[in-house]
Amino acid sequence: MIGQLIADQILERHGRARPIRAPTTRLERALHDMYGQTVRRMTDGDVESMLLNGLAVAQTSSSNAVANSSALAYMTQQQYNEMAAAFTAHPLPESLEHLTVRARLEGGSSLEATFLFALPCLQTLDLSYCSLNDSTFTTIGPAIGQRLPRLETLIMARNRLREAPLCDLLGPALRRVDLSYNPINCASAATLFGADSAALAEVDLQHTFLADCVREFPPSNRIATLHLGGCGISDAVFGVLGPSLARQTALQTLNLSRNALDSSPLGALIGPALASLDLSCNPITSRSASSLLAGLDGNAVLARIDLRNTSIAARGLEFERIRLWRASPAVLEMPHCFMDDETLWRMMAFVPVGVEVRMERMEAERMRICD
Repeated sequence: MIGQLIADQILERHGRARPIRAPTTRLERALHDMYGQTVRRMTDGDVESMLLNGLAVAQTSSSNAVANSSALAYMTQQQYNEMAAAFTAHPLPESLEHLTVRARLEGGSSLEATFLFALPCLQTLDLSYCSLNDSTFTTIGPAIGQRLPRLETLIMARNRLREAPLCDLLGPALRRVDLSYNPINCASAATLFGADSAALAEVDLQHTFLADCVREFPPSNRIATLHLGGCGISDAVFGVLGPSLARQTALQTLNLSRNALDSSPLGALIGPALASLDLSCNPITSRSASSLLAGLDGNAVLARIDLRNTSIAARGLEFERIRLWRASPAVLEMPHCFMDDETLWRMMAFVPVGVEVRMERMEAERMRICD
């Protein structure tokens, strides 16, 4: 009944259902206040994104929770089925542009996707925290890719996808995909690169399992931003994946932070369009960093490199290679690996004009300050 109630409230505002009775309970009043506005977007509290999870938020004991956009709750399987059935019988407004769904689906249940079929104007779809797995993806994936012609942003973070053919998600207008915090393996992720999609520009695969089923990413001439932070990428994985990243001809921003890169030849990452490279929070050694600096020879495109919180030391670091870096302005963020001022100033003499080197405060200096 609750699913039917929230559907009726939405549909009534768009002339798709007869007026329902005046709200009497606190829950009904909260729902009426939430959906009693003629807008293209709705959220829990600030009316910013059309949602279905408002149902679950509204079930809390206080109606104030409806106005709290940070509140996170879920529909049960039964409640979700009620809502999906209501929207299937009375299609959502065709002008709907932004939709968020939160549903805690019970083991193996398939997410009903038919209500997505009649949303020609939908631009943003958020299906995070929906318990989606490879089985449920077989229903929802093709529906997203084939039935939402104007969809530009898709968020499916924090689900249970692992080996799904992610290329099924790619529609003609899709530009950004967030699949972070799924146990997606490398083979599944690779399907995003080999698929024929002229629009896809940003892919977020942070905290996925790219160390499983390792393979190269097919070359892509469209993906400009790629987030691979926290994916367990080691030197062994880099040996396969690294060279294929350099072959992404449109790639401008690459995030490889919080991985397990140690002695990999990082210079192999530098592709023709790469402008920003984040390697922070990796146990990178001086030899590996020297490879990266060698790769900067004559490079005028790569303008930002982040090497903070790495294991780089002055000994063995061929810092003089930086003098051939041609990008300007450019920023190099480094750990404080120079243990004395004389070494520091000698190294800084190699820094070309237009390049700014930012260093973390040396631990010994922090200790002196504390003393």
